[in-house]
Amino acid sequence: MESQDAIELATLGLNFNAGRPATLGQAESQRITLAFQAAIPLPGPGTYVIKALINDVESKQTVFYVQPLPTPPIVITPAAT
Repeated sequence: MESQDAIELATLGLNFNAGRPATLGQAESQRITLAFQAAIPLPGPGTYVIKALINDVESKQTVFYVQPLPTPPIVITPAAT
């Protein structure tokens, strides 16, 4: 995962072996869904990129945006007299 300035924020490495279903022809592509949970602190609002590399070659990437939380309105109550 990188910031919009290409600063690396996190790296996750894993090995996987995807079997070929009997209904899928040899050399046909297939979609594999991977999920994981991680607590990665982000430096602040901005644009971030998650890149997927297979054998050190970028395969896919997705971009997401972080926005600041809106500040709650300030409620002023009249003083009791």
